[in-house]
Amino acid sequence: MSYEQKLEVGELNEILSQLEEQGWEPMLCDTPVDVYENPVNCGLPQDVGDVTKTIEWYPHELMPPNRIFMVPAKGDSMRDAGIEAGDMLTIETDTRIMDDDMVLAHLDGDFTVKAYYEGEDGTKWLVPFNEKYEPIRLSVESEVSIVGKVIEVTRRYPRVSHSEAHRIVRGTKEHQQVNMQLTKEEITDIIRTVAPSVEIGRQWFSVYCPLAHRKQIEKGNYAYFCSLVAETVPAHKKLPVALELQRLDVLSFSRPVAMWDESNAPVRGKRFRQYKVIADKTIALLNS
Repeated sequence: MSYEQKLEVGELNEILSQLEEQGWEPMLCDTPVDVYENPVNCGLPQDVGDVTKTIEWYPHELMPPNRIFMVPAKGDSMRDAGIEAGDMLTIETDTRIMDDDMVLAHLDGDFTVKAYYEGEDGTKWLVPFNEKYEPIRLSVESEVSIVGKVIEVTRRYPRVSHSEAHRIVRGTKEHQQVNMQLTKEEITDIIRTVAPSVEIGRQWFSVYCPLAHRKQIEKGNYAYFCSLVAETVPAHKKLPVALELQRLDVLSFSRPVAMWDESNAPVRGKRFRQYKVIADKTIALLNS
């Protein structure tokens, strides 16, 4: 050890002693831990690909007796066990695996995180905690090894979907937006302008919905809206029917247009997009 190194150690010991005198319990970060940037799958087994890692240092007093490393999770198969995509998993290797431990397994060339389970009949399984995934039975033909068990889950950077947050905010703004009450003539001008885009009677719901949520007409008063359309464009080949509009006013269609969700709407696919185009045109006219 050089003179400079001895001096550094001496200074460090002095700092630690001072902290202890002040009532602290200082610990030296002297143990390296590998931190892998490549996520392991909490979904279907998947290879982590080319391995990239960094090193973080921790006090040896906090380390388990066996080697550990850290790796981020992806996927949602362990969602109901408290593991979300992006969580940092601390894996302890060379340790005994017990029934119900969460483990990192290398299965048929791929890595996956699951719960380890041994059945009463002696069968062994890797079990997801999300009902949309099936448990994986480990057979004699399976090329499987347990890399280690999950001993800690750290949620470092919790995030939500930006697009989902944007959709919710837009819907809230639309719902809360205060507009001057339009005159009947202004409302009928909107109906008259949108009418050429309406190809079937039920699509008039895409005009009714923005008007109702902007409180330009009474929400739920389908009969009034239908009579207003018939009065405004009597020659239109596809006039609305109150009962049909009422049947559409469910699921996400019962909300402001910005909150319409195709996966939770009474129409899907091409029809959903047609309804959305008409609704957006109506909103643009309301905003003009």
